[in-house]
Amino acid sequence: MNHLAFAALILVTSTAAIAQSGERRFDVGRFDAVELTGSDAVRIVPGAAFSVVASGDPRAVAALSVDVRGNTLRVGRRPGNWRDKGAVVTVTMPAIRAATITGSGDLDVARVAGQGFTGRVGGSGDLRLHDVRVRDARIEVGGSGNVTLDGSVGGALAIDVSGSGDVVARGTAGAVAVRLVGSGDIDTSAVRTPQVQVDLSGSGDVKTYASDAARIAARGTGDVSVAGHPRCTVRKTGTADVSCG
Repeated sequence: MNHLAFAALILVTSTAAIAQSGERRFDVGRFDAVELTGSDAVRIVPGAAFSVVASGDPRAVAALSVDVRGNTLRVGRRPGNWRDKGAVVTVTMPAIRAATITGSGDLDVARVAGQGFTGRVGGSGDLRLHDVRVRDARIEVGGSGNVTLDGSVGGALAIDVSGSGDVVARGTAGAVAVRLVGSGDIDTSAVRTPQVQVDLSGSGDVKTYASDAARIAARGTGDVSVAGHPRCTVRKTGTADVSCG
């Protein structure tokens, strides 16, 4: 049997195995960031060894495209395979530095720990961050997908929304800074922090908390409310309603 025929046999055998089991394992190297470009669901769980396992609809599993570029694991679909949304990709990794969604799939991270973390949503999928324990965290939303964050940020929690997606955070932070230029809403009212800074120039609403000091610049049409009875510095030039203190 020549090499070409042997390769074709391996491909057919692998495809048949996927079709029967609905599960596929990908050989990957080391990475510390994940990007979801497709419509499938990705679950990230902590573990000492790196692994990527897909399960679900055999057609969706067979259509997946998974590779590592630089330090980023990219999960998407092969060209022309966007109709099915039946695969669940479980990613095991020791720690995650960044998570990005540019597609319509949802990304769920079971634990975020380390010096810093950046979460970006540019598509319509949702990003869910559990058990966050980092020094600094930054969340950027430019699409319509939503972000939820639960945990502790020892330093600064920065949230920037320029799209229509919402951000809801719960836990503690050394400081919170939010910037809203889009139509999405930001709710950090359940984040206990001594100080908060709000920059609003969009149409979305901001709900937040501070126990010590709040600095607010409101130039948009959305509303700002700050709980916690802090000292408030307010600069207001738009039609926004500001409630602080």
